[in-house]
Amino acid sequence: MPDPINRVQLFKILRENQRRNGNPMGVEPEVLVDWSKDQRFYSSSTIIYTGSLYQMMPKAEKFVDLMLKSEMDSRYSLALRMIGSKTASTLASKLVKEDKDKSERAKRILRNASKLLIQNGIDHSYLADDEPYSGILFYDLGLLDQFSDLASSAVKIFKERGVRRIITVDPHSTYAFRELYPKFVEGFDFEVKHYMEVATPMKNDKIKGTFAIHDPCVLSRHLSLGEAYRKYIDALGVDYVEPERSGKMTFCCGGPVESLAPAVSSSIANIRCSQLRDKSKKAVVACPICLSNLGRCGNISSQDKSIEVFDALELTYYG
Repeated sequence: MPDPINRVQLFKILRENQRRNGNPMGVEPEVLVDWSKDQRFYSSSTIIYTGSLYQMMPKAEKFVDLMLKSEMDSRYSLALRMIGSKTASTLASKLVKEDKDKSERAKRILRNASKLLIQNGIDHSYLADDEPYSGILFYDLGLLDQFSDLASSAVKIFKERGVRRIITVDPHSTYAFRELYPKFVEGFDFEVKHYMEVATPMKNDKIKGTFAIHDPCVLSRHLSLGEAYRKYIDALGVDYVEPERSGKMTFCCGGPVESLAPAVSSSIANIRCSQLRDKSKKAVVACPICLSNLGRCGNISSQDKSIEVFDALELTYYG
């Protein structure tokens, strides 16, 4: 039985990725901003903030696959346990290649978010190469010193760029800015809004069928945005049903612990997929981590239990 990868080594890999590429998954900077090509932005103190989460998920999925393999095959454990975090990070990056189709999907989701804001009369800019990572994964993993440093750096960038209002596209970044940054950075006085709080989509008659609605833990439980989520889906004209465990009593998708305990995370995701599948063959989520985790289990389930998972921003301009 192979010895699972040392968690300290995993932390070193994530930290080295952050140092080298500005995000814990080591996604190249040009990939993070590629979605914004040919997009219309304004000179504004209001910014759209991607948090890099949608862009990171395709590579994160491959990273989790590598972690699972390391628990079953000592060769993968050895590769990730090499002495020197820079070496380990380089090896991991070579073994982890994101799915191009999923990368394109992430770009479409972000473009939809920007389009939605413009449609609602919200002029906004995008920091592009200057957009800092919030550090939320490091917080979730208990690496508070790293998180604090990233928070201080992010606030400095926002102030230098004249940012006053931050519109987020995912619940984890929203939680980081709204609930955590004020505790870690003195003088954090930016207005933080999740896109569902400020933008209403147009009804989309091209959306067919019934969807099981999945509440992301952070969105509904920690940010209390479950009602805003449902108002958004209602405005789209989506027919949805509540699964077992919804709202503030929602059931986890299995993240973001997948990097620490991939097998446990997968088991949790499979349970949630089963709960959603009991209600419909299609589900809607509003979080890149939920989209990734539930999408994975939905695709690998047997045909009679498979489920198709959509992000709310995909449905906004579906078809």
